[in-house]
Amino acid sequence: MAAAPFVPPELLLHIFGELKAAPRQLATVACASRRFRAIAEPILYDSATLRNRYVLQAFTLTLLRRSDLARLVRALDIDWSTSKEEEHSIQAGFHAFHSYGGAFFMTKSERELAKEGNLWVSNDSPIESALGAAEARNMNPGLRQALRQRTASAQVVVLLDLVPNLMSLVVNPSRIDFWFYGALPSPYDPEKRIPAGLKSLRSLEITYPDHDDDDDDHYAISDMNQGEGYAHVKVISALLLPNLRSLVFVGDEGEEDTWEQYFAENDDDNGYFLDLERLAGASGVTRLDLRDTSLPTSLFARILRMAPALESLRLEQYEEVNYRQLSDVLRQLCLRSIALVEYDLADDDRDEACLPFRNFGELRTLTYLMVPIQALITEEGQDLSANVPASVEELDICFGSDESLSSYTDTIVRFLSQGHCPNLRRFIVRPAIGFRDDIPNMCAAAKIEFRSEDFIEPPLGDGTASYWTSEGEGSEFSGYSDPDEWGTEDESDGDHWEDDDEDEDGLEDEESSEEESDEED
Repeated sequence: MAAAPFVPPELLLHIFGELKAAPRQLATVACASRRFRAIAEPILYDSATLRNRYVLQAFTLTLLRRSDLARLVRALDIDWSTSKEEEHSIQAGFHAFHSYGGAFFMTKSERELAKEGNLWVSNDSPIESALGAAEARNMNPGLRQALRQRTASAQVVVLLDLVPNLMSLVVNPSRIDFWFYGALPSPYDPEKRIPAGLKSLRSLEITYPDHDDDDDDHYAISDMNQGEGYAHVKVISALLLPNLRSLVFVGDEGEEDTWEQYFAENDDDNGYFLDLERLAGASGVTRLDLRDTSLPTSLFARILRMAPALESLRLEQYEEVNYRQLSDVLRQLCLRSIALVEYDLADDDRDEACLPFRNFGELRTLTYLMVPIQALITEEGQDLSANVPASVEELDICFGSDESLSSYTDTIVRFLSQGHCPNLRRFIVRPAIGFRDDIPNMCAAAKIEFRSEDFIEPPLGDGTASYWTSEGEGSEFSGYSDPDEWGTEDESDGDHWEDDDEDEDGLEDEESSEEESDEED
């Protein structure tokens, strides 16, 4: 029998690359021969999508055994939003994690207890490797206990420390938020140890569950461990990641009362005061995207000073924005794109303190501007050109109603006829009704593309947004570890595990039955 023709490795690399979107098939190819495995593994482990805590466990165990595979991981998409974790898993909150070393910290006495076998020791083989990794990393006792309980948030912290070359991370966390404070940088302690994967990270997307979602599969963020209402502190912490360039943060609120009570400078010396002046210029982020994340405007302006290299800014929230308070800081940045969205945009009963921009037209680098009409002028007949930079190439203006849009028609036509923006190529108005033919006719005469679109809606309750797609999504993980060791369920249908909240006896019976079945990663 004639030998099979030799196929050059660069050709196989191209062929296997076509299977990146089908990881199960690619994993099958990798098992065909050692040569195929050497070529397919870097593709297979370049990115992974982990859709529940069982797949997360199997993937983590694989990387604990194979550090060479861990170094291949560049992108992770982790979703444990349906994991029904117990609120008592971790009792330490924001201040404890940020003030005393975060996830990777144990006192000397705790380390001695652990060595003697007296600190949450387990002989349970499915988690021995993870517990060993946690002990080697000096993970604090609370997180180690949560790891022993198979809590997804603790597994995520361990996983992030295993992937030193991680570049992109997309996260849909559960309602228990201690993973964030345990793993991310501390605005109080610049020496805090963070997972290796967060040191190299350049893109981070975090989408929290919907606050008002009553669906059994999705939970609002718990107030345990300072979870709900601390969006301002979370954004500040994420901005401190050393190599981060893009931050997308969806959901949660930054409550003004919480900030004033704990983090603002006041007479009550509780040790929480967060000095934003000290953090000015501390971030290298160039893209900041906050959706359904309400922040007080004055505080948001101070947070923006952390990122002097910012080029793209998007803020979507329900609350009214005082654009006047943002004017100075935005003029100091070299922004190319600005999108400011108010979901409940109203023409009447607007807070008189919420004023439009001042001298916003002085920006010289801006090419995309999307704002409500209230950000530019306060009444009909005023000159739009004072607050629209001449460098703008795409202008998107939102009106509170079709009647408001119709009443501002003369103002818009006059602005377009002035030729204030010589590079303007596209003009968009919202809502999609209420405009007169004067606007599209003027755009046609000036060779400007005119579009009318609907209002932008807030993110959906299932943790995804209806108007945006995530970049850099990885493929569903399919590795080589034995799933029986983690009690994983067959993931071939892509469904989430639905019995996370069973009692301990039920869980043991469930794992026993799993060990008797053939399963896939």
